[in-house]
Amino acid sequence: MTLQKEKSRFWSILENLYSGAEPDGQSGYVNLIKQKRRYFTEFVKPKLEEYVSQRLKDFPEFEEELYNKLYTFFEPYFSDTGSVFFVKSYIYYKQYERIYTNEDVKLFWKTKDLYYIKSDILIRSMEVKLEEGYIFYFDASTVEHKKSNEKRKLIYFFDKVDEKGRIVLKVEYSERGKETKENEIIKKVRKALGDKKFKSEHLQKAIQTFEKQMKVDYFIHRDLERFLKEQFNLWLSQYLFGHEEVNLPLDRINKLLALKDVAYRVIEVIAKFEE
Repeated sequence: MTLQKEKSRFWSILENLYSGAEPDGQSGYVNLIKQKRRYFTEFVKPKLEEYVSQRLKDFPEFEEELYNKLYTFFEPYFSDTGSVFFVKSYIYYKQYERIYTNEDVKLFWKTKDLYYIKSDILIRSMEVKLEEGYIFYFDASTVEHKKSNEKRKLIYFFDKVDEKGRIVLKVEYSERGKETKENEIIKKVRKALGDKKFKSEHLQKAIQTFEKQMKVDYFIHRDLERFLKEQFNLWLSQYLFGHEEVNLPLDRINKLLALKDVAYRVIEVIAKFEE
């Protein structure tokens, strides 16, 4: 993988953490998310990039590996909602899973240091693939994020089959008791695809998957900086024992120290934002 790709995927997960999953729409909530992304792009990212450049000035050839390792470490902890916890933890972090087999107990250990904020519905455009081979694209671009805890029913309309062969469904809020006209959608999809095998169960399965993925939980970590620094130290120790020689040359030690410094700086920035 090239340096540009390594940088791109690391900055991408960090940006997503900063603002969480980005919904489509035109509400004040959506505008706030966009402002957060802009703040990340214009202020946070440039400062971190400047620090990386300063820290690697004596060994710029280490930059690609540094971004690779930053991504490798941070990615398992970043959730789509902007929460930080054991989302996809490494095998050697799963001490509790060796002892406990009950899923509720595992969940407790993964979330025990988190403050639960709320559960919400986050409406955003999304692609859904069915095992039967049908691919749907739910276009929620005109739907505003729901205000407060107001619960409004969603309805769906067939739009088109796009150039990628996806079945595009428009997502809207129901008004004056309007319902999704499934039979009408099925007829239009069959005609557009030239496929008489498309059934109601395919449509319902896609809609259920879309609505399930809209449900998100929000958490804040009790002591994010301590948690991530502890996890990074553990990760680095495991890496050293598993991949490096016993007697490292000074140049390699300095590079790994630079990696630790950059990771710590990223952690401090994340923790400050969380507060």
